[in-house]
Amino acid sequence: MGMYDVITHKIKCPKCETDIEIEEQIKWTNDCVLNYYKVGDKIDASDGEYDFATWVRPELFVKCKNCGEKINYKVIVKDGILSEIKITHSERNEGLFTRLPNSDGTVDLHMNQKNV
Repeated sequence: MGMYDVITHKIKCPKCETDIEIEEQIKWTNDCVLNYYKVGDKIDASDGEYDFATWVRPELFVKCKNCGEKINYKVIVKDGILSEIKITHSERNEGLFTRLPNSDGTVDLHMNQKNV
């Protein structure tokens, strides 16, 4: 059986604002020896943006246990550090976000302000 590493993080559901724990097995590090990584940790992986976990799990996502929202995210590695975990898509709440294109062809989603 193959080895893997794990990323952990907390995000807030964009639909119901519940705190969600991410714990995802990954295989894009160079070690894959059951290390656990969180934002700010040194990580043995090439710099870049990762939106997949393994070849059998081609997207990173978590489901909110409160409302069932599917939330996609990406992991950003910069200078050998797990620098950020960023929400990239929310299944049911496209209207909550403004899509802002980046120069590298990717798109960031920024949450719109709520109506008061």
